[in-house]
Amino acid sequence: MNLKKRNRSEVAAASFVLLSTWIVAGEAKADCTTPGVTVTCSGTISTAITVYDAAAAAATPSNGGNSYTPANPAFPTTGYDPKPPTTSITLDATAVRNLTTNTQTGLADRGMIAANFSNAEDPAVNNVVINNAGWLGLTTSQLSAGRLHVIVADSQVNKFTVNNAGTLAATQNFFGTFDPTRLTVSVGTTASGRYDGTNLAIISALYSDDNTNSFVVNNRANGTISATGHFAAAYYGRADTTITNSGTIANTSWTAASRFHDGHWAIGAFAGAEFETLPGSNPDTPLYKFDSNGNVTVAETKALTLTNTASGVIKGDILALDTNPLTTAAGLAAGSTFPLTSSGSNSGPRDSVIANAGLIQGNLYLGSGEHDITNSGTISGSIAVDQSASRGSFAKAVDGTVSGTYRSSGTGTDASGNACPTAGANTSDPLCASSTNQAATFFGARSFNLVNTGALGGDIVINDQDGATNNILLKGNGFSGNVVAQNGLGANSLTLDGVTSLASIINFGTLDLMKSQVSVGGVAGVQLVDGAVLRTTIFGAGGTAAAPSTKIGNITGTVTFAGAGTVAPTLQGIVRNGDVYRVATAVSATPLAVDFASALVGFTADTSTGALLLNASVRSPATIAGISPSSLAALNGLFASTGGNAQVQALGGAVQSLGTDREVRNAADQLRPFVNGAEVQVPLGTAALFQNQIDNRLTAAATSPNARVASAFASESDPLTSMLMAYGVTKAPPLKAPAVVPEPQRTVWGTLIGTNVSQHDVAGVAGYSGNTGGLVAGIDQRIDGAFRVGAAFGYATSSMDDRTAPGDAVGMQHYQGTVYGAYVQPSWYVNGSAGIALVDYTTTRRINFAGFTDTASGSHKGWLTVVRGEFGVPVKLGETVLTPFAGVTYGRLDQQAYTETSAAGAALAIAKQTTNSVRSNLGLRSTVPLLVTSTYGFGLETLTAWRHEFGNTAQNVTASFAGGGASFVAAGPSPERNLAELGAALKLVAFGERQSISLGYNAVIGNQYLEQSAVLKVRAAF
Repeated sequence: MNLKKRNRSEVAAASFVLLSTWIVAGEAKADCTTPGVTVTCSGTISTAITVYDAAAAAATPSNGGNSYTPANPAFPTTGYDPKPPTTSITLDATAVRNLTTNTQTGLADRGMIAANFSNAEDPAVNNVVINNAGWLGLTTSQLSAGRLHVIVADSQVNKFTVNNAGTLAATQNFFGTFDPTRLTVSVGTTASGRYDGTNLAIISALYSDDNTNSFVVNNRANGTISATGHFAAAYYGRADTTITNSGTIANTSWTAASRFHDGHWAIGAFAGAEFETLPGSNPDTPLYKFDSNGNVTVAETKALTLTNTASGVIKGDILALDTNPLTTAAGLAAGSTFPLTSSGSNSGPRDSVIANAGLIQGNLYLGSGEHDITNSGTISGSIAVDQSASRGSFAKAVDGTVSGTYRSSGTGTDASGNACPTAGANTSDPLCASSTNQAATFFGARSFNLVNTGALGGDIVINDQDGATNNILLKGNGFSGNVVAQNGLGANSLTLDGVTSLASIINFGTLDLMKSQVSVGGVAGVQLVDGAVLRTTIFGAGGTAAAPSTKIGNITGTVTFAGAGTVAPTLQGIVRNGDVYRVATAVSATPLAVDFASALVGFTADTSTGALLLNASVRSPATIAGISPSSLAALNGLFASTGGNAQVQALGGAVQSLGTDREVRNAADQLRPFVNGAEVQVPLGTAALFQNQIDNRLTAAATSPNARVASAFASESDPLTSMLMAYGVTKAPPLKAPAVVPEPQRTVWGTLIGTNVSQHDVAGVAGYSGNTGGLVAGIDQRIDGAFRVGAAFGYATSSMDDRTAPGDAVGMQHYQGTVYGAYVQPSWYVNGSAGIALVDYTTTRRINFAGFTDTASGSHKGWLTVVRGEFGVPVKLGETVLTPFAGVTYGRLDQQAYTETSAAGAALAIAKQTTNSVRSNLGLRSTVPLLVTSTYGFGLETLTAWRHEFGNTAQNVTASFAGGGASFVAAGPSPERNLAELGAALKLVAFGERQSISLGYNAVIGNQYLEQSAVLKVRAAF
C-alpha cells in the first residue's frame, strides 16, 4: 500500500528524523546519530532525547526545502528505499513514566514516544520498533489542546511495530459526568464533532496517521494497552493496522450500556484509503478525479487485521469505519442527517479481518469496506455494519474554457520548470491548475462475511445497499439474537448450522436452515425478500400429512415471503414415496416453487394447512433403462435402510439427488460389490497356468524304454526328453543324433510367468483388466521306468482394474502348493496333480459422483483347492510328434466374509462366497525339431485346445451396507463357458548336461475375454 504524502508544513523538522523518548536521569546519552540506532531505557524516565537518522538528513534537497517542484523532486519516481533503516527503542521492565498534562509541552508530536519523519522519502522512510516491558501512562483533562497519545507514528513511516509486554495507558478525565446532548456537529465545508462547542479530540495509548504505511501491534500475554474515559482508545489511527493480542486491550470505561457516541473504544481504525488523482498533480496537494456523477473512485484501501488469541481480552468497541469516528459519534448523538461531509484526507473505506478466539467485551462497528469476521471465542456485544455511501471534501481542478484544460492558478511552475500561465488562463498541466473543494460520495467493497462458532451476545444489523454481498454462517447455539438486513437490497445470505433459537431474521434473500431445528421467538419472525430461497436439509425418515416429519431443517415460527419464493431441499437422508416433511409451523406466502432437480425424487410445497410442508414422490430405480441387476440390487438394499446411520442416510440422499438416469446408473455401478468375476477367474486362471507348467514337465519327463515314439535327439529306444522338442527319427539327413544319455533320476525346474488379462463388459457389468506376474518351481523323482512323482510351489501377484471405474481394483497374492505324478506306457500316459492355494485379496472401490465421494477398502482370504488329470497319446509323424490329449480340472474357491472400511458410508459387508469349477481341456500338442546337433537341440512346440466350463462360476455376492440397510444379492454375469487355448514355445536343450531353457507364449481367447502369457522355463536334471 502506498504512503499518503504529508504536507511539509505539518512536519516538525524537514531535514531529520525525530524519534523521541525519555532516558533515565543521570545516565549517559546513547549514540543516536547513525541509521538503525538502538536505544534502551530503564528506570524513571524524565528527559526527552532526540534520535537523528543521518540518512534522512542526507536525503534533504540541496536547496534546503522540501517543496515539491519538478526541479526539486522530494518524491522520486523510483519509489521508496526497498530496505529502509530501522530505529528501535527498548523499555525494560523497570522503565516507568506517568505524565499528567493538558498541553503538548513535554511531548514529541503529541506523543510520549513519537516518530515523525521528513518527506525526503529516499531512503528516509524508516522502520521503527518499540519494545516495551515497562509502564507509560498519560493523563489529560482537556479537549482544547487536541489529540494526545502515549506512542505516535506520524508522517512518512514505513513500518511501525510495537511489541508490548508492559503497560501503555491513556486517561481522559475532561468530561466528568458525560452528557451526550451536548454533542454537536460543526457547520462548514467539512463537519467536525464538538462537545460544548469545542472540537472533540482523541486520547489514545497508540496512534497512527495515514502517512504511516503499516502499524503493527503485538500485545503479549502479560501486556496491557488501555484507555479510560470518553473518546479515548487503546489504539486509534488510519494506517494499515495489524494487531495480535494475547493480553489485554481495553477501554476500561466500557459497559454493556455503552453506546457508540460514548466513545468507549478499544480499537478505532478508520479511513486511510487512496483515491484516484489527476496524473501529474502535486503529490503533496493532489487533485482528484471525479466521475460523471461527481464522485471519486477508491484506488486502494487499508485494513484492520485483528487476531485476538484464546488468552486475549478486548474490552470496548472495535471500529473499522470509513470516516472520522469523532464526527460520526457527535452526528449520531445530535441526530444529524448522514452522510456528513468529512475531510478527504480523513475519509475512505476501511477493510477488516477479525479473528477472535478469546474474549471481546464490546461491539463491532464496521463501514462499507470488505469485512471478514471469524469468532470462535466470545463477543458480548453486537455487530453493526453500515454499507451506505460516505462523503468527503476533495480538491478538484477548475476546468478551463477549452475541453481538457484547467484554469491556471498563476503561481508555481509547470512540469518543465516554466512559470505557470497567468491566473485564469487555460493550462493543460495539473501543477498549474487552480482548485476548489468539492464534496463527493464514495463507498467500499460492501462485503461482509461472518462465521460464528463461538458466543455472540448481541444482534447483527446490516445497513445493506445495492450491490452488497453479505454472508453469515452461525454454528451452534452461541447466538440467539436478531439478524437484520435493514433494507433487503443486498445479496444477503444466512446459514444456520445447529442453531436452535433466534429472535428474528429480517430481509434476507437466502436462508439455509441446513439441519437446524430453529425456534424464532420474536414478533417479526422470519421475513424473506421477494424472490428469496429457503434452503433446508432432509436427514431422516418422512412422516404423513397428519403427522409430518421434522427430520428436516425447520422453523418453529412464522415465515413470511415478501413475494415469490422458492424452497430448495437438500437430501442427507433417504426419502420414500409419500413422505411429508414440515419446514415451518406457519407460513405467509404466495404459492411456493420447489427447486430440486432429481431423476428419482420430486417435491411439492404445500401451504394449505397454514404450515409449510414438503410432499415427496419417489420413482423406483428399476424403471431406469440399462441398469444392471447387481447395481439395481445395491440401490434397493441402500434405499431399504431404515436405520439411524447418518452416513448411509446421506449416501442414499446423494443418490436420490442425482439429476439424470445416467448419473444414477453410474452411481449404482460404483456402489455394488465386485461382481465382474476377477476375484474368481483370476485365481482359477493362475492355478491353471501353474498346472500347465506341471503338465508340460510331466510329459517331458515321461520315460519308457519301449516308447513307441522316440526323441528327435536320440535313438528309437531313448526315452522322451521334452514335450516341446519334436520327436523324430535320427536318420533324417539334416539331423545329427547325439550320444544316448540315460534318463535322469531327479529333475529341478522353474518357470517365470507374466500374464495380461482383459475381460470386456458383459450384461451391463463392467469388465476388468490387469496383469499377473509369478513363478512356479518344482522337483520330481523317477520311481521306476513308468512312474515319476514330484512337488511344486507357485507364487503370483495380480492387480486387476475395473475397466470403467477408475481407481476400482482387486489385488491378489496367490500362494499354491501342488503334488503331482505321471504314469507312462509305450503309447500313452496319464498325468495327475492336486494342489491347494491361499489367496490374499485386497479390494478398493472409489465412489465419486455428484455430491458424494468415498473410498471403500477391504481385505480377506480365499482358499482354492485344485485337482487335475490328463490323458495323452503321442503320435509320431515323420520328425513331428503330435500329442492329442484330454484333461479335466476341478476347483473349489472359498472366500471368507469381510467388511470394508470407508469414511463416508459406502462400505459393504460381504458374505462368504463359494465357487465350484469343472473345466475340460481337449486339444493337440505338436513338437517340431528345428535344429539338432550332437550337443544341443532347438525346437518348436505348439498347443491348440478347447476349454469348456461345466460349473457355474458367476460371482454372486450377498452383501449389505456396513452402516445398515437390507441384505441384497448382486449377481455377476456368467463367464464364457467355451474358450480357445493357443500356445507356442521355442526350446533349447543341452543334451550332455540335461539342461534346457524355453520361451513361450500362451493365449486363452473368448468373445469377450483375452488372456496372454509369456513363459520362461528352465530345467536342470541330475
